[in-house]
Amino acid sequence: MINSRRKGKSSERIAEGLLRKLGYEILERNKLVEKGGEQAFEVDFIAKDPEGNLSCIEVKAGDASVSDIRHTYANSEMLNCKPIIVCKSLSNVSAEVVKKELGVTVIPFREYYLTEPEELELVVKSAIQEVLSEFGFFPLPQLEEIPEDTIKVLSALSNASSFPEAAKELDLSTNELGKDVGDLRETGVLPKWSQSFSDLRKFSSRVIRQYSVSRRIKRIEERLEQLEQEIKKIGENWKKQ
Repeated sequence: MINSRRKGKSSERIAEGLLRKLGYEILERNKLVEKGGEQAFEVDFIAKDPEGNLSCIEVKAGDASVSDIRHTYANSEMLNCKPIIVCKSLSNVSAEVVKKELGVTVIPFREYYLTEPEELELVVKSAIQEVLSEFGFFPLPQLEEIPEDTIKVLSALSNASSFPEAAKELDLSTNELGKDVGDLRETGVLPKWSQSFSDLRKFSSRVIRQYSVSRRIKRIEERLEQLEQEIKKIGENWKKQ
C-alpha cells in the first residue's frame, strides 16, 4: 500500500507534468504563505498560465469536495491569483455547483492521466531531474557568459524568501520576474524544468557562489600575469646591465 503522503507527492509530480503540457509555467511549489508573521497556509503550486496570468493551484489525489473547492478559492483570493484545482473528479453535484459559483477551474486527472507515453516520460523526467537538482548534479552554466544584469536577478532570487520578495527587490512585478526566469531557463542559466522557489533559490545561490569564486580566480590570474610581465622586464633590464 502507498501511504497518503507518498501518494500526494506522486500526484503533485504528475500534476506538474500535466500542467507543463497544458502550457503552465510553475513559479513556486509548496509555497508557504505567512500572515501576521505566522504560517497561514500552503499552496501546492503558483503558476503562470499561457496568457501570463498567475494561478493558485491545489492538487488532490482523489475527488475534490465542496470544502476543497472553497479552500482553493480562499487561498487564491488571498494571493490575488486564479483558482485551479487538479483532481480525479468532483465528489458530488454540490461540488460542481460551488465550482461554478466561485469560478474555480477544475482539471481532472481522468482526462489526462497517463494516456500517452509522452506524459509518462514527463513524470519520470521531472522526478529524475528533481533528485539530480537536490543533490547538486545539475551542471552550472559557463559563468563568463552571464551578464551583470542576470547576476542581479540570481542574487535577488538567492537572497529572497519568496518569489514576490525577489520581484520587489528588483523593482519588478511577479509577471516580469517570471518572464526573466523563463528567459534564463531558455538560455541555460537556470534548469529548464520547473522548480519550487526553494529549489530556484538554492540553484541561484550555487551560481552566485561559483561566480564569486570564478571572479576571484580571474583577478588572481590577471595579477599573476602582471607579475610575470614585471619579472620578465626586470630580468631583461638586469641582463642589459
